[in-house]
Amino acid sequence: MAATAQKSDLPVDAFSEMLGKLEGINSSFALTLKKLSPKPKKSKNAIGIKRLGFVETAHVIALKNTGYIPSYLSVDDLNQDMSNVKVLSQLQNEAKKLMDYIRSSEILLSNSAYQNALSIHRYLREASKSGQAGAKPLYLRLKKQFPHVKRPETELPPNKEGETKL
Repeated sequence: MAATAQKSDLPVDAFSEMLGKLEGINSSFALTLKKLSPKPKKSKNAIGIKRLGFVETAHVIALKNTGYIPSYLSVDDLNQDMSNVKVLSQLQNEAKKLMDYIRSSEILLSNSAYQNALSIHRYLREASKSGQAGAKPLYLRLKKQFPHVKRPETELPPNKEGETKL
C-alpha cells in the first residue's frame, strides 16, 4: 500500500498563535470600524472603483477652489475622509491577500487530512478482509460515510451494424 500521508509544514501552535493575533486585531478594529447591517449598506453610496475618480476630482477641485465650496461643507473633513478611505482600501487589500493565504492553506491541509483519512479507510478495509480482529466494525463505521448510490445501467449505443458493443 502506497503511503499518502502528508504533514503540515506548520505546527498547530503556529495556527493557534495566528488565530489569537487575528482575534486581537478584530477586537481593536471593532472599536474603530463600523459594521452596517444589510439595509443601511444598500442605502449608502460606497465609492468603489467606478466612483473613485469622481470623488478624487471633487476633492482636488475643493482643495484648489475653496470659494466654490458650500459653507456647510468642510474641506478638512473631506481631507480626513479621503485619507481614511485610502488607508482602509490598503487595509482591505492586505486582508484580501491574507484571506487568499488562509483559503489556500485550508485547501492544502484539508486535502492532506482527507488523503490520510482515505489511507486509514483503505488499511481498515484490507485488515477487515484479512480477518484482523476488531477491524471490521471500524471499517464499517467509516464505510457508512460513503453510501453507495447504484447507478442505472446505461445501454451502449449500437455500432454501424446495429449491434451493441461490449
